[in-house]
Parts: sequence; structure tokens; C-alpha cells
Amino acid sequence: MSSKPVFRHVSFKNTKKKDAFQGVPVSDQFASVSVSGSGLVAASLRSSGGGKCGVYAEAGRISAMAPVVQGHSGSVTVARFSNYHSTLLATASEDGSVCVWDIPAGGLTAKLCEPLVQVNAHSRSIVAMEWHPSCAGVLFTASADKTLCVWDIMAGTLLCDLQLPAIPLSGSWSPDGALVGLTLRDKTLFVVDPRTPESGRAVVCHGTIRTRVCWLGGHSTEEGHCLVTTGSTSGKREIKFWRAACGAEPVLLSKQSLDTSSGVIVPLYDIGTRLLFLADVGSSTIPLWEVMSPSSPFFIGKFSVGQMTEALCIAPRRLVNADQKEVVVVYQSGREGVWPCVVSLPTRRGGSDDPLVYPPVEVPDPAMNVAEYSAGSNSIANTEPFGSSCSAAKAVPVSLSVSPTTAATADAEVVRALQMAQAEAANQKARADLLQARVTDLEKMLKTQTEAKPSLGDDLAAKDAQICALNAAVNKAIEALTSTQ
Repeated sequence: MSSKPVFRHVSFKNTKKKDAFQGVPVSDQFASVSVSGSGLVAASLRSSGGGKCGVYAEAGRISAMAPVVQGHSGSVTVARFSNYHSTLLATASEDGSVCVWDIPAGGLTAKLCEPLVQVNAHSRSIVAMEWHPSCAGVLFTASADKTLCVWDIMAGTLLCDLQLPAIPLSGSWSPDGALVGLTLRDKTLFVVDPRTPESGRAVVCHGTIRTRVCWLGGHSTEEGHCLVTTGSTSGKREIKFWRAACGAEPVLLSKQSLDTSSGVIVPLYDIGTRLLFLADVGSSTIPLWEVMSPSSPFFIGKFSVGQMTEALCIAPRRLVNADQKEVVVVYQSGREGVWPCVVSLPTRRGGSDDPLVYPPVEVPDPAMNVAEYSAGSNSIANTEPFGSSCSAAKAVPVSLSVSPTTAATADAEVVRALQMAQAEAANQKARADLLQARVTDLEKMLKTQTEAKPSLGDDLAAKDAQICALNAAVNKAIEALTSTQ
């Protein structure tokens, strides 16, 4: 792996209005945005009288009457699409509940109020939620009630439940799903394997500024490392790199001073390219770093965006258009809506066969199942080379650039239509498989309960026999008493 910066000359460009989701009333209190593998965009919305989440399939001016997802009594605090089923959306709420929604592949056509699954996960607001990186159907939730829970969410089953030392501020899975890192209100970084609560270790890591944590990974020099955005005692904002292992206290490796602002910095790390985005909430700039190793991060530059940032997310790599020299696509939400922003290569640089520039893509096949995770297994996500036919068949590639009206473009549109049909078929099969698994579980549960208890008819017959016997005994006693008198 190269130790020299690969992306020092990249450009960061905002898309045109026609490629943005304009007019989305993004929440400014609990901002959250997520993009699915098929290009659906979800964002938590400003609302009163129940939490709402918008889900959009086509860019442009979004109508104020556009259908939404609404199933919580409190505001939506986190929205996340599944890594492995591009139409499954999980939403967490201020009311402590989690809902999983099956979004139509073409986007919402009517208001969606009935989730596939709903669990009352916590007694207070959920502040962090994230899907497991390599096991489908597993996610964690961290709440202001000082608990961390891991769920087999499609079955509505709680796998792990542990008490935290303090209220969590943020949380993130390690790349292999072995550990969860959390920053807590008592100014500590807490790292734990949820399956073994006694493995939890905490270390003082930050000041009074609200902090965030994310994991590095994907490269040998970054295994077991995470970073925390924080504030120093001198009032400067910093990023700190930590080495973390199960059952061991995190060790500080290095730190980088940023500036003296007081806003929250949300770190987003792209494992494949090693690019680190530091979303400065309330600012219209996004600093970009390349992390060759935790001890030597390289500052690429600070890029301007079209609006102040409320939330930021990295789009799945299968949505990157290498023909347009795109490397990473991020979606930024703010007061004007949700805008895609593209990190692009210079025109002269490399092709999609360069693994440093276009690393492998995660495939929609999980590396392990729920039983394996519960038994203690860990694994990074399965991948395949960038641009392979499997990735293209599972999702619709999205270009953020204007295509010329040529014969080649027409051919590309035909291919894209075919890929869209293939993606929709794959998504429908995935939904059917999930529903069938749920039906099977319910049938097993019903069968178990039926076998454990006698039938209602037999039970009533036995009670009737007992009543008849008691009546006969009472009558005999009365007759005996009468004859005696």
C-alpha cells in the first residue's frame, strides 16, 4: 500500500440544481441523511406532531406535499439505509423507538405509516444507530438512557444490552463489526464488544465541545484504529487518532489541531480511498484529508459548498461514475435541501482499473449471519473489483454530470434502464426473502406455543367435568343432610 498521498490534486465540486433535492425541509435539530445502493436519498425532516423522514428517488424541486415516512411520535434522530438491502430504511427517534421500512424501489408514491418492524428500544432519545458492516439485519442503538443495544432488527430480537458509564454522544462500528466505539458525555472514549460487556474500556479523550467518533480500516496500517473529533483545553478543535482493541484501554497515537471554532465536527471516513471528510456543522466548508496512516494524515484542502452543512453522508461506491473521473460522492443536507458533491480526479489521472483510486466495492452478500455474529464471529464485508458486472446488476449507477446527446449516450441509457430493471428485481427478491423469513419465525413461535399448552377445547372439557363432579358432590351432601333431619 502506497504511503504517499494519492488524491492530493483532486477537485471538490458541487452539482447543479437539477441534480440536487431542492426544498427538502431538513431538520436542523436532528439532521440525518442517508443514501442507498440504488440511489434513494433519505433525510430527517422538520415536523410537529410526529417524526417524519423524506425519501426521494429523483432529484429536482421537491414538492411540499411529497409523501413521507411517518411512524414515530417523536422527531427522527437518525435515518440509515441497510448495507445489504437497498430499499430497507431504519429510522430511530426521540421517543426511543426504531422502525424498519420497506421503501418502494421507485420511491414513495404515498405516505408510509406502517413499518415492517417497530421496537420500543429505549426509554429516552436515541442518539446513535448504525447497521452492522458485514452482517445483514443487525444494528446497534445508543440512547440517552445510558444503554447500548444490539438488535436482530428484522426479528425484533434484542441480542445485546449493556449499561454505559455516561450518556453517549456518538457511536460507530469497527470495520469487522467486532467493536463499538462511543464518545460519552463524561469526556471519554468508550470501546466495547457488545457481546462481552466486561470488555468495555474508557479513556479521557475530549473537552467540552460535542464530539464524534468514527473508525478507520481497510488497510493494514489502520487496523484497530479510530479517530475522535474534539476540543483541546486551549480552545482549539482537534482530531485525535487512537489504537483500540477488545479489552484494552485505547492508546492515543497522534493528534492534529484544526482551528478555534466552536461548532461540531462530524467525521466521515471512506475506507477504500482513505479520504476523511470533516463536516463542520453550520459551516459552508468541508475540510478533506487523506489518511495514509494514523500517524501521518495528509491535509488536501478545505472546499466550499453551496449551503451550510447540517448533515453529511458518503454514497455507496457503486454509485460512483468512473467515466466522469468521480472518486467519492457525498450528500450534504442543509436549509436548501440535499445536495450531492463530487470528489473528482484531474482529467489526466488513471482509470477505473487502478485499485488505489478505485478500490473494491462492497457486495450485497453479507459475510456472516446473525447466528455467527452472536456466536462471536467477526469479518469485514465481502468485496469485488470496482466496475464488475455483479455490482452493476445490483444497483443503478448515477452520473452527476450532463451527458451529450450522442449515440453513445443513447446506448448508455439503454444499459442503465436494463440495470435499473435488474436492480428492482433483486430488491424485490430480497424483500420477499426477508418477509418469508419473518413468516417462518412466526410460524415456529406459534407451533411452540401450541405444543406447550393443551388445546382450548380440551381445557374447557376438563373444567366442565370438574364442575359436574362438584355439583354431584354438593347434591349428595344436601340429600344426606335432609334425610338426617
